[in-house]
Amino acid sequence: MKRKVLLAFVAAMPVLAADNAGECRHHGQALNLIDGYAYRAPDEYAEGRMLVHVVLSSVALDRSVLVGAKEIDDAIREQVWDNDGGQVALTIDGNELTSLNAFLPPGTSASRSGTAFGDLSLKRSDDTGVAGTLRFEPEDKGDLGCDVRFDLKYTNAADAKAPAAARAGKPLPAGGGDAGKVFQANLAAMRKGDIPGLLATLNAEQAGKLRQDQNKPDFKAMLGMMQAFAPKSLKVTGGRDLGERAELDLEGQDQDGSPTSGMATMVKEGGAWKVERTSLKSTMGG
Repeated sequence: MKRKVLLAFVAAMPVLAADNAGECRHHGQALNLIDGYAYRAPDEYAEGRMLVHVVLSSVALDRSVLVGAKEIDDAIREQVWDNDGGQVALTIDGNELTSLNAFLPPGTSASRSGTAFGDLSLKRSDDTGVAGTLRFEPEDKGDLGCDVRFDLKYTNAADAKAPAAARAGKPLPAGGGDAGKVFQANLAAMRKGDIPGLLATLNAEQAGKLRQDQNKPDFKAMLGMMQAFAPKSLKVTGGRDLGERAELDLEGQDQDGSPTSGMATMVKEGGAWKVERTSLKSTMGG
């Protein structure tokens, strides 16, 4: 069974990068990696399991901003894109690499996912940190390939918490009611690149970030990448109404036809539902 991470915005535990470097290449374009950051976060789909995330960047990162960031993926991405850089994000489950997502400026994105792909060699992966090397050969000539190393120490290791064992709340029907309608409107706007539609359906924090991104010179490329990762189809199978928040259970298809599932977190602002974050994973037989 192969597994691909599509969208994931999770509260995570930050770590301090110590030594990382390497290079990724895609269709003759090279990305020289000089800095990095890593964190551990709960696997939302396997209770009690922690995943290791390593992000390597072509630009120096300001860790004072990253430590304690509510959404670490977004915080890293903002620093990289603000400095016209690129990045490679690795997800490690135990001793296996399960996903690799790369962004090469000004607007090229590539990814690979599955179980135990690439030549990952971990020197250590414990409660104190993670270190190792990864050699990832392209499937075909010109496809994404990487050769990187990393050595990172965790901070605030005791702060990592497994997902809650149970989620209370009033059950939502298939479709998700009013919250589900807003979510589908948000998804439709994403597919179309409809900025007003996105702003109308995102919560205040996410909408504010989008407005800031609109002023960046590479915004068009950023939007194109988000559209490329939007699922082909997605339906709300149910969920939980928690009062001022709601969780929507999602099922559908990825762009390549792979089954995908996950959850959308909704919040009420001014009496109206808004999308706070969406987390999806797709599975492929093989």
